[in-house]
Amino acid sequence: MHPYTTIKNEVVAALDNSWSVTEEESHPDTFGSFFCVLTNGIVSIRLIWDGKDGWCYAQEMKAEQWCDLPVFLTEMDIEGRPQNREKIAQFCASIKNVR
Repeated sequence: MHPYTTIKNEVVAALDNSWSVTEEESHPDTFGSFFCVLTNGIVSIRLIWDGKDGWCYAQEMKAEQWCDLPVFLTEMDIEGRPQNREKIAQFCASIKNVR
C-alpha cells in the first residue's frame, strides 16, 4: 500500500465520524505527491504526502491560509519494519487535537 494511503487511513480512523474528506488529489507526474482535505464543518486539515522527499505533513486552515502542524512522518516511519507506531500516533493525535 502507498504510504499516503496508509497514513490517510490511520488519520481517518483516529478521527470521529464528524470528519469527512472533501477534496483529494494525486499528482503522479510530480513524484507521486498526494493531498486530501478533511473537515468537520468547523476545522479543515490538509494532509500532504511529498512524494519527492518521501514525507507527510499536515496543515490547518487558519485565517484563510494553510499553517503547518508541528509534526511530520517520513516514509520510513510509515513503511519501515517495524513501523514507528509512536510517531504515527503522535501525528494522528496532533490532527485530532486541532480545534
